[in-house]
Amino acid sequence: QFAWQWQPWSKELQYRLSQDQVVFIDFTADWCVTCKVNEVMTFNSQNTADFIKKHNIQMLKADWTDRSQEIANILKSYNRISVPFYLAFIPQKNKTLVFPEVLTSEIFIDKFNDVL
Repeated sequence: QFAWQWQPWSKELQYRLSQDQVVFIDFTADWCVTCKVNEVMTFNSQNTADFIKKHNIQMLKADWTDRSQEIANILKSYNRISVPFYLAFIPQKNKTLVFPEVLTSEIFIDKFNDVL
């Protein structure tokens, strides 16, 4: 398995980590087919794993299977109504990245490389 693992998302953990570390959040759900495809194509890729490790990206998974209001509010704040939704915070550059719904390893890496 890869040298990183998902941490369960919470607003507190997101805030704490994103003060000084690059944080990526995967808003997902068990019933989301696109999420499952992206997981296989992107997050199970050795290229992605190597990139995450190299840049010490903190990987958080926000599970919206139960459609919690807290996650719904975050989606709404970014004008989204459902998952998948991918977000990254780069505190060193004071940037927030929004990734496309259909994600590949190349898109993931290219989007980060534009700012890292």
